[in-house]
Amino acid sequence: MSREDVELVRRIFEAVNRGDFEGALALANAPPEFEFVPSGVLIPDLSDVQRGPAGLRHVQEGFLGAFD
Repeated sequence: MSREDVELVRRIFEAVNRGDFEGALALANAPPEFEFVPSGVLIPDLSDVQRGPAGLRHVQEGFLGAFD
């Protein structure tokens, strides 16, 4: 993984940690072909395949919403 990629991931995590989910999504810049295929996920809202930027948003909201 390149240094630039590592720094980008770090910035995404920093945005999530401060509650800036829209900022994290903007940094992630999910391509239209992004696809999340659940594999034994215990979060009901994430039981279907998610695609594209809207799918990334749904995955993020569903995953983070499972925690207090």
